[in-house]
Amino acid sequence: MALSMQEKQHVGREVALRYVHARKKDKGIMLQEFCVTTGYSPPYAAFLLRTYAKRVILGEVTLVPTRPCPWPRERKHVYGPAVVEALIAMYHLSGDLCGKRLQAAMPELLRSMARHGTILPDPLAAALLQMGSATMDRLLRAEKAKANNRRHAPRTKPGSLLRLIPIVSFRELSAAAPGYVEIDLVSHDGGKAAGDHCYTLTVTDRCTGWTAIVPVPNRAQVFVFEALTTVLHDLPFPVQLLHSDNGVEFINDELRRFCDTHGIRFTRSRPYHKNDNCYVESKNWTLVRRCLGYHRFDTKGQLTDLGQLEALLAQRANVLQPSMALLEKVRTGSKIQKRYHAPVTPLHRLLQAPEVSDQAKARLLQQLKDVDPISLQRDIGILQSRLLGTTSQDTSLGAVTSKTISV
Repeated sequence: MALSMQEKQHVGREVALRYVHARKKDKGIMLQEFCVTTGYSPPYAAFLLRTYAKRVILGEVTLVPTRPCPWPRERKHVYGPAVVEALIAMYHLSGDLCGKRLQAAMPELLRSMARHGTILPDPLAAALLQMGSATMDRLLRAEKAKANNRRHAPRTKPGSLLRLIPIVSFRELSAAAPGYVEIDLVSHDGGKAAGDHCYTLTVTDRCTGWTAIVPVPNRAQVFVFEALTTVLHDLPFPVQLLHSDNGVEFINDELRRFCDTHGIRFTRSRPYHKNDNCYVESKNWTLVRRCLGYHRFDTKGQLTDLGQLEALLAQRANVLQPSMALLEKVRTGSKIQKRYHAPVTPLHRLLQAPEVSDQAKARLLQQLKDVDPISLQRDIGILQSRLLGTTSQDTSLGAVTSKTISV
């Protein structure tokens, strides 16, 4: 015999008063008995028993329990406004890293700041060091939403020596040791390809993530080749392989002869497969587009400012920004599970590599000691505002350190 609505309401009230205080195993038994008695489905019955402290409508009758909910409905905030403000400042000092990379970079950032005279209060530093990566992403969600960039079509044109340069896919390239580098150009044409304009040459090592970015006035072979040879000479490790796309600025006799003379293997990616150059493509976005957007730069003054700005961006990425290298990728049916190594900066990867000479490691250690995150970010903001015509963002921690810390 089916129960009436009033009887179901009475049974629900009596069971709910015992349900909220019962153990997990007992709740399952009570839920089954309640479903058998009332005929409700288990999800709806569980909803009624959980929300007895709210205004629940049972048919035409509104159930208003007299007893409040035994637990608080809102979670208490762990980190106060001062900690959030300091986290935003550290987020910009690190170059707008994600939560996992920012958490790994936080100790080195605090040590670098302390070496150059900026010491955070102990409660504030302790709060930043104990904060989890997911919490960082949640607290930075509003700050990250402010960034807005647009895209335009690529400007790559095929070279004339494609048949002479072997094609190598992403899976065929090894990244077990430093020296396997990818190269690419980033256009600063503002969406208008007419006329000469600046480009950025990006050189990235597949194993360590060490990156160099330098501007060129246009993509003529003479300028690209001169900039590329300078970058390869300044790298702290010997180059064994050079991998590019199919652009005419790279696929030419001059670069091919240079690689043959210096014993460098020269390969190219498959047409319309940007993932073959995935390491350098990711740096094009994180180091160039996120900072400079898609504006047009075509004057000598802008070229000079680009050179100074990109040198600072590369220094920050190589010394202060940890990156995560893929450890393994396992496919289970249609699901792919990826595991990564712990985030490490490119500089520390080079310090652990036996292929790097002791003289190069000494220079890297000196570079680590000389870097000042605050002055570095200030200089980046000044050059960025000069190029983009905007006001640089203030990342000074002076106002943050003087506030009351709520942890």
